[in-house]
Amino acid sequence: MLKYKIKKKIKSEEGQAMVEFALVLPLLLLILCGILDFGWLFYNQFNVDNTARQAARTICTECADRDFNDTVDDAVEIVRDQIYNEDTLPETGGVTVELLDQSGNVVSNVKQAESIRVTVKINMPIQQSKTRTVVSSATYKIESGTVTEAPSSP
Repeated sequence: MLKYKIKKKIKSEEGQAMVEFALVLPLLLLILCGILDFGWLFYNQFNVDNTARQAARTICTECADRDFNDTVDDAVEIVRDQIYNEDTLPETGGVTVELLDQSGNVVSNVKQAESIRVTVKINMPIQQSKTRTVVSSATYKIESGTVTEAPSSP
């Protein structure tokens, strides 16, 4: 009788589900955290892409009617408004505006420019002490009366 009770206790499966759950839970939490981190990263990349595109379009549409430097200031203000957290935008180099000629070289005169490239860079915090730089660039072609997005260069 005692032998039977001991065998029954050893073969009991009462705590099996709890042990399996305890073994699988860390893996499930790791996968969930990875999904959240990648979602956060993709959201920020999408946000920076759209912000760079909006700023470049603003410069192209308004630079014919106004001073170029004022238009660039407006584009920087658009970037500051669109970025989810203004503190992630570096003090220098956060927004770069370049005038490009037909071959893609940087020029300084607005009259020689064929297109405008706006580059936006943010430092996205991913952990308490680490950051990841998210960079996006948009190039728009300047045409009289219309603005078209220039094809991306590889």
